Amino acid sequence: MKHNKSIERIRTPYVWLNPRKCKACWACLDACPSKVIGKVSFLWHRHALTVNSGACTGCLKCVKTCSAGAFNKISKT
Repeated sequence: MKHNKSIERIRTPYVWLNPRKCKACWACLDACPSKVIGKVSFLWHRHALTVNSGACTGCLKCVKTCSAGAFNKISKT
């Protein structure tokens, strides 16, 4: 199975990120205790992304902090 780097930039084993909903407030960067979240910050292109998906512990602080609803819990059903 081929390893897909683009998927790693929008998901961890516990949460996924919809970069189109991200408002670039960066509250999730401060909330994440494991420093899983990074940012893309160009003048015309700004959003969060996961930079260390393997470090995610599933605390869901990013989900709780994001007022735009860009982070969502991955359902294990």
